[in-house]
Amino acid sequence: MKRWLVNTILVVYIGAFSWGILCHGMSTLTGTHPAMYFFVWDMFCGWANYEKRNFVIGEGVSGTFYELDPPPWGEMHPFGRIGRRHYDVSGITCVKSAFNTLRHTDHEPMARIYVIEQNWSKKYNLPDSLWYMYFSDRKDPTLYYHVQYVVNGDGTPIEASPGWLQIQQQLVQASNPRVQAELQRSMPFMMIEKQSNPSAMPSNAFLNPALVQQPSAGTGN
Repeated sequence: MKRWLVNTILVVYIGAFSWGILCHGMSTLTGTHPAMYFFVWDMFCGWANYEKRNFVIGEGVSGTFYELDPPPWGEMHPFGRIGRRHYDVSGITCVKSAFNTLRHTDHEPMARIYVIEQNWSKKYNLPDSLWYMYFSDRKDPTLYYHVQYVVNGDGTPIEASPGWLQIQQQLVQASNPRVQAELQRSMPFMMIEKQSNPSAMPSNAFLNPALVQQPSAGTGN
């Protein structure tokens, strides 16, 4: 009886993963059920080969610049030494954090708030002992800066841009005809119903300006 039970478990286990490999290799039925996630090979989903950091800067009406995140009282570190703001891929939460800092500090009125991302290749995260085992060149990373959001002092969006990595992908697609052709062949067909009620469309505002307290003049934070 025990042998039959063990054999049954092995058959079901190996059969399920064989089915997952087949679906993954054929690119079919991968999303038929949430349980397929456990059988489809998806180890590096969402992984990028560039490290990212977010800087949240406020520009006062006098032209003075303030670091709005992390706030003066410190920030949360959910996973190790990296602050929470660096896990915000979209950058929208950084804008909300900036206004939270403004609500709880004394400062001059803000004219602009900027969310700036910094990117560099993750290979430069290797410690020096490992770096010089694999690379002969000097460990000198190139830093790429990109302004992702510009927001008015009252919360009104002024400028919004995709992330730096997404922009690089768009540039590659625009400059490589072979990539464009492959993209057209692999693009799935999607039918989207037209929105009949314009008022139901989502707003592009980052937050409700009515909820933002007007910064009061005072000492810098």
